[in-house]
Amino acid sequence: MEKNLTEFEKILVKENDVLDSLVEKHSQMRKAVMDKNWESLTDVVSKINVLYENFQDIDTEREVLQDMMKTSKLKPYLEKIGLLRSKLLKCKIENQALNKYVNIT
Repeated sequence: MEKNLTEFEKILVKENDVLDSLVEKHSQMRKAVMDKNWESLTDVVSKINVLYENFQDIDTEREVLQDMMKTSKLKPYLEKIGLLRSKLLKCKIENQALNKYVNIT
């Protein structure tokens, strides 16, 4: 069980790192759209897609481990999981705002 906790912690760190990269790339994407720099936009979108695929793989690992663990063992990680969710929400909001901007213009 201790091995699962250690692995769970590593997965949360990986997810956090990927989400930090995604938030940064979303800012770059917004700037590329506002500047109408289509070459940069294409590059950033490609990188975002890779990061999302990476995140999905890591998140699947986390879910499998989380399902194997007892709820009481997860309590120390609830704050980190909440932080991850807030970063995901930030990416979602960024996407929606950019989508509205593109539709309007």
